Amino acid sequence: MTKKIVALAFFDKMTARNYQKIKKRFYDIGLVWSAGKNELLSAGLSEKFVSDFLTWRKDNPPEKNLEILEQKNISTLSITEPQYPKLLKQIFDPPMVLFYRGQLKTQGLRLGVVGTRKMSRYAEEVINKIIPPLARAKLTIVSGLALGADGAAHRATIAAQGNTWAILGGSVEKNMIYPAVHNRLAEEIVDSGGAVISEYPPGFLPTSYSFPMRNRIIAGVSQGVLIVEAPKKSGALITASSALDNNREVFCVPHQIFSLNAVGGHQLIKAGAKLVDTPEDILEEFNISRPEQAAKLVELKDDEEKIYKLLQAEPRHINEIIKLSALQSTQVNAILSNLELKDLIKNMGNMIYSS
Repeated sequence: MTKKIVALAFFDKMTARNYQKIKKRFYDIGLVWSAGKNELLSAGLSEKFVSDFLTWRKDNPPEKNLEILEQKNISTLSITEPQYPKLLKQIFDPPMVLFYRGQLKTQGLRLGVVGTRKMSRYAEEVINKIIPPLARAKLTIVSGLALGADGAAHRATIAAQGNTWAILGGSVEKNMIYPAVHNRLAEEIVDSGGAVISEYPPGFLPTSYSFPMRNRIIAGVSQGVLIVEAPKKSGALITASSALDNNREVFCVPHQIFSLNAVGGHQLIKAGAKLVDTPEDILEEFNISRPEQAAKLVELKDDEEKIYKLLQAEPRHINEIIKLSALQSTQVNAILSNLELKDLIKNMGNMIYSS
């Protein structure tokens, strides 16, 4: 029966609500593939839906669609299967089928992380500071593979050797990842043991409505959602709204009050979202202790410890590190290289380092 449900998900009008009508009318979903017009109408489906479905069904037998999945190495998880995320089942309109590549480990806690595509430097620093400890604490980081905050959250999780899910607004096929610039990142997610996931079948191109629909899944699979940065009108706020509608925790990072990217998050904080400025703010909410980093148990020399403490306070440019440490540039370069090798700090690009 599961295969027949998966094949039905290729029909673009087969929403969860239409599926529930069909399920109530037919004791065996497989019968839908041979049912006549009157039988389908008796399920409470609209005439337009039934007409379009019958036309589509002629050229799309189950075997054809299942063969496409096999050819493209795409796995599926239907709402009838026990592995389907329990939290996602609880939302108003859960996807009938999840299409994915990678490993869909549905046990454990998940945190949605979202923000604006036009991410500020501040938001990037926040992500690189807060996400790695959460990933090391075994929270699966869920985001949307979009430019900006989404991509940064996935990368920070992979760098911390954590697990991350990318929920897409289009197909999960290798040659159809959107945005195309994140093709490589999608493969890194799969290779790292995570998954790229969509409710849309192979061949589906993203649309203006598929992205908001994607956001409800990010919130739906997660115990909580972290808003890193959000202007007044932002897709991140759609995700936050969906999280609130489904009784999920909402966390927000504060910003400078003059920043336009602060408006949405600050409104959420005023409305009761939990303010977050350390990973512990989220871990405490889920009753998780922050795991010790084995690398940080390494004994440091005096100059190494001096620079490491500077970077614990905040990310810094190498010129600032040289000035504050009062060390020679050659010494600072050598120490930074050693701390990187010990996995204590990270080069964030443009000669900026963070612990």
